[in-house]
Amino acid sequence: MNILKGNRWILFFVISLGSLFSQKMSVAMRVIDINLLEAAPRSVYVQEVREWKSGQTVLWVNAEVKKDIPFPDFKMIAYFYDENNVVIHKMTEITSGHRRTPSGGWDSLFKTPSGFKKNETYELHFLIPKTVKADLIKRSVFVYGVDKNWAWRAYPGTTLDAIEFDEKAQIVEAGEASEN
Repeated sequence: MNILKGNRWILFFVISLGSLFSQKMSVAMRVIDINLLEAAPRSVYVQEVREWKSGQTVLWVNAEVKKDIPFPDFKMIAYFYDENNVVIHKMTEITSGHRRTPSGGWDSLFKTPSGFKKNETYELHFLIPKTVKADLIKRSVFVYGVDKNWAWRAYPGTTLDAIEFDEKAQIVEAGEASEN
């Protein structure tokens, strides 16, 4: 018992350091749902014509923010794969999005917001460009994070070993497969 008493400060330090490390390494956003939609349920901003349009093909990501996220530090990337899990398109920023309001409605966002607010829910759109044949897309992966702290989510579900993307070596949070 004396050994435990003498080493309790070391144990406290190790536990504190582990807690600090895990907080630093965690990603500040949680993806609630992800889907590849032939027609988005809400309008999407189309840059080429500079207007919001309905019925667009998008990678749709519904996300909840765990702590305030400033920009431009936070990155969001979408990868699109063919039937052989080969990347056929990559997008490095969202096209548009919506933020859930306290009344349950949605505010429109043009491009990437200046930051995400803690405890808010966002719907993010990656508009599939006309140059990419949407019917060739068999899988999508949403990668998000800061610096070298990345998380990922795939639609439809897959394992991390089955796919390749640039940020794979810096994944600190396991991805969750979405089957719907």
